[in-house]
Amino acid sequence: MNSFEVLVQAMSAAALETLADFDLEVALASGFAPDRARAWARLRDVYFGRTKFTRKQKTASSLARGFSLDELVLIERRIASVKDASQRWALRLALLDAELAEVFGPIAKDLRDNAEAIDSELLNAQGNAADLGGYYWPDDAKTSAVMRPSATFNKIIDALEK
Repeated sequence: MNSFEVLVQAMSAAALETLADFDLEVALASGFAPDRARAWARLRDVYFGRTKFTRKQKTASSLARGFSLDELVLIERRIASVKDASQRWALRLALLDAELAEVFGPIAKDLRDNAEAIDSELLNAQGNAADLGGYYWPDDAKTSAVMRPSATFNKIIDALEK
């Protein structure tokens, strides 16, 4: 195996184990991008560091073995704003669950692919007067049309119900 293949293997879905002995100072001294090195250090702390959620950590480590380091960094970036550690672990486990990824992966792709159309439809609905069919007893159909102005988004979300 040549050195590039070793690098690709280290960055692939089997890469989590390489972080067990990750050293931030060594990575920075070697010229790694500081942002990437710090992100990998956070991954090491999450999957191999001390925590009071050891069972969840073990489960997450097992589930994370199917993900690349870049995907794991993205997951951690998404949950960083959650303050409660227990909620972060629950969210992390949900994001690592392959069954959920199968269900929501295509929906996320559709949302990404249609983001401009959805944004445009939502922005075009802004600032116009809306007839809800009444103040105290609004008409459901009219209210739904006003509250769900993006046909593209509605089509994607409605597909969840099927």
